[in-house]
Amino acid sequence: MIRTRVIRDLADAGALQLSSYPRVTVGMGTCGKAAGSQSVYDALAEALGSCENVRLDAVGCRGTCWAEPLVEVHVAEGSSILLGPMTPFKAKKLAANLRGCNPSGLDIACVTRGLSSCVLAYDDVDAFQERVLLEDCGKVDPLSLEQYCALGGFSAFASALLKGDSASLFDELERSGLRGRGGAGYYAGAKWRAVANASAERGEEAVVIVNADEGDPGAYMDRNLIESLPFRVLEGVMLALVALGSGQAYVFVRREYPLACVTLQRAIAILEEAGLLGDDVLGSGRSMNIGVVQSAGSYVCGEETALIAAVEGRVPRPRKRPPYPSERGLWGRPTLVGNVETFSNVPLVFMRGASWFSSIGVPGNSGTKVFSLTGDVARVGLVEVGLGTQVSRVVLNIGRGEDVKAVQIGGPSGAFLPAHAFEMPLEFEGLAAAGAIMGSGGLVVLDEGRCVVELSRYLADFSARASCGRCPACRDGLRTCADLLEALTEGSAFSGAIAEIELLIQRIKEGSLCNLGKSAVRPVSSALFHFREEFEEHEIGSCRAHVCPGLVHLEIDQSKCQGERCCLRTCPGAAIKGRFGKPGTIDTNLCLKCFTCIDVCPYGAVVIAG
Repeated sequence: MIRTRVIRDLADAGALQLSSYPRVTVGMGTCGKAAGSQSVYDALAEALGSCENVRLDAVGCRGTCWAEPLVEVHVAEGSSILLGPMTPFKAKKLAANLRGCNPSGLDIACVTRGLSSCVLAYDDVDAFQERVLLEDCGKVDPLSLEQYCALGGFSAFASALLKGDSASLFDELERSGLRGRGGAGYYAGAKWRAVANASAERGEEAVVIVNADEGDPGAYMDRNLIESLPFRVLEGVMLALVALGSGQAYVFVRREYPLACVTLQRAIAILEEAGLLGDDVLGSGRSMNIGVVQSAGSYVCGEETALIAAVEGRVPRPRKRPPYPSERGLWGRPTLVGNVETFSNVPLVFMRGASWFSSIGVPGNSGTKVFSLTGDVARVGLVEVGLGTQVSRVVLNIGRGEDVKAVQIGGPSGAFLPAHAFEMPLEFEGLAAAGAIMGSGGLVVLDEGRCVVELSRYLADFSARASCGRCPACRDGLRTCADLLEALTEGSAFSGAIAEIELLIQRIKEGSLCNLGKSAVRPVSSALFHFREEFEEHEIGSCRAHVCPGLVHLEIDQSKCQGERCCLRTCPGAAIKGRFGKPGTIDTNLCLKCFTCIDVCPYGAVVIAG
């Protein structure tokens, strides 16, 4: 007899916690802590003291990273106030306001007295977004099983366990149209069914692996989901175990994510203690176990065959396919490898139905996608929109970018999209047709002050360092490509360097074994296609963005310089010359081009010249 009552009791206890008003939550994800949320939380805890009328919870990140540290005050059902960025001083003011307000009928004006400058409007913060996965991020204590169950958590798992009908689970997932969010966009239902068929044909139990080795620069969607809603990620994995009739899963997570690693391990221990993992799960007679494997930080581990090798304790190198992991993966067994965001969607599909999920997005691209928006935008953070949403909506409306030149999408394997292509919809086939990929969802925005050639060099160098070294075309070709790009940025490139780069791109595509190698040149090839003039300018010694040190020099505007020598005192190369009280000059032979003088001059007298 399956003990579903356990989940109902947990949900009832969580509902009481979530309906305890006023309830103050502090975002304590990695981004929040980096911005100082721990000191804000400590200040609130100290100022509230033994005040029994106010509940204080540490929660995850809702994605509004630009406003961290973030505090939310829930005053009644469906009514709350968002405050940020917060400081310990403002936190103490908030605590004093809460102590002074009538707890039986909280007045928003009373709660926010003296804090109006940091009150955020939900209609403004969440405008243009379609929050599904992020809806509950920052709402609950990540390690409160009770609060997660109060949101409907594990109801889908209990129902699937009770029915024991794998076929219906595969059918529902296929009807939803859910596609993998790790980059390739394979249909999740078809992938699950293929693993199940291979398991049945070979008579071997399948195994499940969660790919949480998020290595793209500027991407942190998976980290946030693990830190904010670990139980949802794990429920998606547990539903996969039910559907496949399996008992073992692993989460492969980056060691550089210490908070995510600890949160996962503690969440698994909580589930084991509650009887939702381990032997005889909820009295079903089934055994389910989830292990956490920490990666050593190799970018190539994001490729699923290299990831499998790493879990097995071998050198993480991609292997030729077929056979695919669904046929022969971990220890030779049929293996389902899925992305964190993909598994996070699964409980919602089974809880709310395939029709609900497929109604979001556009045909063939169902549901939402979480993007990490970084670079030259006013609002850096996580953005969730329905698939098919235009790039311009994310970059301009949500991120509030200005004078945007391009966006780099898809990480080191992604591409550059120029501003004139921003009406393109964010969906798998459309991006592929434009020579780009969605990847895991990283969006790096570049304004007119950025150099495309320099960013191309950085990405080529990143990929060269990340190469596993198996294929000469990838190992040697990427390093040569990165060196040629560096020469362009330093002004030391030979005539014909661009043609040599294009030849290398073709050789790397043809000679690399895995998709990481083949796609590593996509940023450079797309940049050359859309911004060729900038590369040609670099070849003759000019950088229009005045970013590349080897192609610019610093000058002092004689009409602005007051002769105070702020720059002289901070110049590590002693390149500033002249008498105190008189306009100075810069000795270009001594200048290190560290640009410190630009930062310290209060008059804006130091300028970059091409």
